[in-house]
Amino acid sequence: MTRISIVEDNQKDSLKLKDLLDQFQKENSVFQFEIHAFTDAISFLKNYQPVDIVFMDIELPYENGMEASHKLREIDKDVMIIFVTNMEQFAVDGYQVNAFDFIVKPLNYYNFSLKLDRALKNLSYSSIGKSILIKIPGKVVKIPLKELKYVEINDYVLTYHTIESTYEVTTTNLQETESALEGSGFFKCSRQCIVNMKFVNSVSDKEINLSGETIPIARRRKKAFIDSFMSFMGKGDLTSQQ
Repeated sequence: MTRISIVEDNQKDSLKLKDLLDQFQKENSVFQFEIHAFTDAISFLKNYQPVDIVFMDIELPYENGMEASHKLREIDKDVMIIFVTNMEQFAVDGYQVNAFDFIVKPLNYYNFSLKLDRALKNLSYSSIGKSILIKIPGKVVKIPLKELKYVEINDYVLTYHTIESTYEVTTTNLQETESALEGSGFFKCSRQCIVNMKFVNSVSDKEINLSGETIPIARRRKKAFIDSFMSFMGKGDLTSQQ
């Protein structure tokens, strides 16, 4: 599921963007979009939830799209920004906020589909826009998956271990987190733990070396883990060598 926000005060243009996304989705059934639309940048930023792509109009009331994009980068440095504008000369300033691309109005499907296809391919080859939200006492925390090393559960406490911090959440099992991380390079190595393959250094008979930490691996999960790890690293199946 690709999460998309549209920030556009012109209702006609906002609906046109939705129609173009619907058409692209029908012609490319592998993609599924979750779309949210906003009529101004202030409400968009106030209610911001992590998304993969933002279609940002530059001419907006109260706060223009370029100003809003600078603020957006303060809370999400990875989200893909595509400017939609009547003013091509301003869109070229998008490098200031690391914008991915821009589309000049009036909108047409051919140009839109080319740029969207390129954006989606870029997303599929990177971890940009991929994150998980967790609720801890007093706030919601967004954890980029590229920084999440592993998740473990002990005595109904789920602990998220990132490069710099740990976060604890009271829960009953790993199932919901396992589903959220599916297809993103994570593997459940035991009933208590899910690890990020990108941080795995080595696998021994009973444990995984994860960037200097050792994580136990269940005997029944070892073969599947090694196969998945070698596939993740692009080296094929080494089962015959085990």
